[in-house]
Amino acid sequence: MKVGLSFEENPEEFVFLKTKKTNPNGWYTETIPLERFRGKQIAAISLYFDSNKKIEDYTINIGQLSVRKAQIGKNSASLPTVSGLKVTDVDFEDGIYADTRIKWDRLSDTDVKRYEVYRIKPDGTKEFLGATPNHVYYVQQFRRIAKEDETVFEVVAIDQQYRHGETARVNFKWPPYPEPTADFSVDKTFVTPGEKVTFFNQSSEVTETLSWEFPEGTPSTSTKDQPVVTYEQPGTYSVTLSAKNSEGEDVITKEALITVSEKADEATNIAQGKPASADGACIKTEQPKYAVDGDPSSKWCALGEEPHWLTIDLGGEYLVSKFVVKHAEAGGESASFNTSGFKLQISQDGEHWTEVKEVKGNKYAVSHHPVPLTNAKYARLKITKAGQGSGSTTRIYEFEVYGIKN
Repeated sequence: MKVGLSFEENPEEFVFLKTKKTNPNGWYTETIPLERFRGKQIAAISLYFDSNKKIEDYTINIGQLSVRKAQIGKNSASLPTVSGLKVTDVDFEDGIYADTRIKWDRLSDTDVKRYEVYRIKPDGTKEFLGATPNHVYYVQQFRRIAKEDETVFEVVAIDQQYRHGETARVNFKWPPYPEPTADFSVDKTFVTPGEKVTFFNQSSEVTETLSWEFPEGTPSTSTKDQPVVTYEQPGTYSVTLSAKNSEGEDVITKEALITVSEKADEATNIAQGKPASADGACIKTEQPKYAVDGDPSSKWCALGEEPHWLTIDLGGEYLVSKFVVKHAEAGGESASFNTSGFKLQISQDGEHWTEVKEVKGNKYAVSHHPVPLTNAKYARLKITKAGQGSGSTTRIYEFEVYGIKN
């Protein structure tokens, strides 16, 4: 790398100044004296990169470029070291994420422009987190690196000339590295013989290895993240997933999850056009019936605090295999109105309910929810968090329940 300067008397002509060869594996600061150009007016600054050999792939990072007055007789670290640096609060999530607040004593030097905050990684490299003119900094949702025992933060004061003071460091300890939690979902639970079924690993992030068991399936075992399985013979089958890491193992078995039957292709939306009731409605044209009318442009809307609920009388006993919910965005509204949290329930009498699925953190415009084949005469959508933010108004454009007559 060379630094080029052009001057007012001839702005098209550049003088290139060589930089020193340094270790290319990290950040470094290059200082180039300009004493020999004293009195001249700089017109432009250029950076020029070249190599005496062909390089197929490279990355160049320039963190800062500045021209400063020489500080004769002064140390380049003109600001004192940050003092009183401490971690005041840490909230852990799943043993691998943390929100933390750090603070330090505000320097009395009025020349301080800002404080820069860095994270020191286990390999010794720095990660820039941000800068603030204040003496408190909040670090949100940063991830544990591998199985590090502690995280180190570094804070440095920057003056008006962008010179760095001496750095200060502080650390906090992570809890013991967590064991995994096994979980999975499936794209369908009611299939015809030979139909493909896709399974999706949803185990916690700390999982290192997986082990699936599909009794009577092909394949019967797998270590893939997203295995595809077929079942040739009619019947009902369970699925087991084991999630492991160096700290331990967790196993989950979903009994009677997959039903294989020649009648599977007869499953239809058994909720459409059926009697619907709810805890309320926004206006006359947004009554509960509009959530099951088969028209994706009409909706059921409910005001007030959660929970909201929508109940469908299926008009008989059915074997239910899947729910589909079309949220606000499916009807052309903002994605911020998509239902975030809800429960899917079934009943034989419309009074006593069994939960077959709970959903948290949904962001989809249309969400699909296969469930083990279950008898039901009534279906209910119970909404626990109406939107992505703090609003509590429910907007459902269609509530579909798939199954066959029992």
